[in-house]
Amino acid sequence: MHTNCSATDSAQHLEPAELPTDMWDLHIEADERTQDLHKPFSSYCGTSGALSSLDFGQLFAGDTGTSQTACKFAPLIQFGEFVDTGIVRSKTTTNWKDWHHLLAENYVECASGEALTAFKLDAAKSIYKYECSKIGGLGACFDYYSAQVEIPSFSQSISHWAKPIRMMPVSCGQNAVLGSFHFEFSEGGKWGRVRNSTELRDFGHPQTMLDDVGVCTSL
Repeated sequence: MHTNCSATDSAQHLEPAELPTDMWDLHIEADERTQDLHKPFSSYCGTSGALSSLDFGQLFAGDTGTSQTACKFAPLIQFGEFVDTGIVRSKTTTNWKDWHHLLAENYVECASGEALTAFKLDAAKSIYKYECSKIGGLGACFDYYSAQVEIPSFSQSISHWAKPIRMMPVSCGQNAVLGSFHFEFSEGGKWGRVRNSTELRDFGHPQTMLDDVGVCTSL
């Protein structure tokens, strides 16, 4: 439905700080995404890569300057469509009600032959979205875990949730990309961690890799 432009309608106003991300979204829609972009609350890989690590501080707390989120080279066949995660988060407040349940109950997972190429907060809808894209040359897949971090309180205040999630970066190492990630926690045990699936990149050169329990897999 068409809506007339109105200078007095606050819902139509753009925040100056949002312009770079809004312009990047337009490039995505035009299929002109050629470079990686890692901004507070959002990360995108360009046409020659997929995500190999995620910094929860950057993506969920909006940290800047110290992000560990990164893309690794991977032969992209086709970009996927953005899918809602069910993880809701408002950028207008640092409080995040039920953050641990939202992260744990909304598993982010790509299909076989795909890898995660973008993860972003749709600020207009206050919901996170992710993009899985078809990647050529993916090999074996393994599950890995982040460090298990103490979480004294699961309160909605940023003083309780931001520090623990900053200590749980998701990483696939040097020769793999992300196929999924899932937050796990124990309120009784007061801990949290992230489980992720790692898909090895296999571009026609036989390799030998070790998974996290020492099983040797030849590609």
